[in-house]
Amino acid sequence: MLGLVARQRKGYAMDLDEGLEGHHSLGAPVFDAEAKGFASVLITATAPRLTKADQARLAPFVIAAAQRIMNALR
Repeated sequence: MLGLVARQRKGYAMDLDEGLEGHHSLGAPVFDAEAKGFASVLITATAPRLTKADQARLAPFVIAAAQRIMNALR
């Protein structure tokens, strides 16, 4: 549970081989006007091409894309 809270504060989550073996994903939620999550922006790549070390560099772009979608829907 503590890991989930930390990810919520960061505004993104990283999946390291959890969903599809050999692949990693980095995603940010998209919220509606009532602050309910209904979609996400997600990038996925093979594990060697998207590493845990990449998250700090790429997360701001994924979060910004999710934010642009939310702004467009409002």
